Amino acid sequence: MAAAFLLCSITIAVAGEWKLESKDGGSSVKLGFLVQARAEFTDLADDGGTARDLYFRRLRLMAGGKLTDRWTFFLETDSPGLGKGNAASDVFIQDFVVTYHHAKNLMVDVGLLLVPLAHNSNQSAVTLLPVDYGAYSFLNSAPTRSRVGRDYGISVRSYLANDHLEVRLGVYDGWRGEDSTNGLRWVGRVAWYPFEIDRGFFYTGTTLGKKRILAIGAGFDKQEDYLAWSADVFWDQPLRGGNAITFQAQFVRYDGDTFFPSLPPQDTWTVEAGYLFGATNFGIFATWLTKDPDDPGIEGEDRWQAGVAFYPAGYSRVLKVAWGRIRPDDGEDVDQFIVQLQLFHF
Repeated sequence: MAAAFLLCSITIAVAGEWKLESKDGGSSVKLGFLVQARAEFTDLADDGGTARDLYFRRLRLMAGGKLTDRWTFFLETDSPGLGKGNAASDVFIQDFVVTYHHAKNLMVDVGLLLVPLAHNSNQSAVTLLPVDYGAYSFLNSAPTRSRVGRDYGISVRSYLANDHLEVRLGVYDGWRGEDSTNGLRWVGRVAWYPFEIDRGFFYTGTTLGKKRILAIGAGFDKQEDYLAWSADVFWDQPLRGGNAITFQAQFVRYDGDTFFPSLPPQDTWTVEAGYLFGATNFGIFATWLTKDPDDPGIEGEDRWQAGVAFYPAGYSRVLKVAWGRIRPDDGEDVDQFIVQLQLFHF
């Protein structure tokens, strides 16, 4: 790729984007970054004091662009949890998506991809409403040998019914097993949009009052006798005066069966809501999550969080302050306080 651009006449876009573009505009590369710096204070169980951490929740470098009018790509690295506790953190490829645009409403994605099981697990980290994803949106990652919901594969995206119906279907590596003899992993999703459609590869967490999106979706994740399935609704509604309301509810049923015994049968819920006061760029949000295993011998839990957010420059600069509580079925409650600053440019 670098050699190809050296052979082109390069122009640099100076307005807003960090962009390299061939003279004829036929190919381009855009560069960017995401920083989410966090102060986190978490009570330890059994009166063990308070864990205090100043660290990078996410530290990402990004590149994206087009090779031709039909071929685009997106690449980003990450070093999550850098500086938290005594744990070491490495730098790795978080996403690598090459997309073939066969037509306006038919695309093929290849690479290291987010699997399309549910809405929350396919959202962009940049646009999340609370400080993070739902705690149970990636329970399938460890057993399937995925990295935060990503797996190697190929997926088809199609937008039908005059941009009201989205269909995603992909085949992925999953857990290959000894000698790579396991069956492949299949993941699919459908979503209905009565109003505007969310066409990006990554879903939005909130549009900050820019779009009216109602998405009603369902998905599945299957490999051998492992099965997870989901049902969810996402609603982002602009109001008068630049205000907006955002709501999301998601149910995911996980069952690793004998293929993934480390993922016992369990029901999970993720619910979040927020209100944006457009005149002041302040917002409030609240989340409630629950995990309920079938086996009474396996502990479940509830989580909730409430906070405020300040958007002085859209997603480019965001400050969030949140307080939450983790309530296991047995054991002591754990309180958590988070302050997070986001800097984003892409």
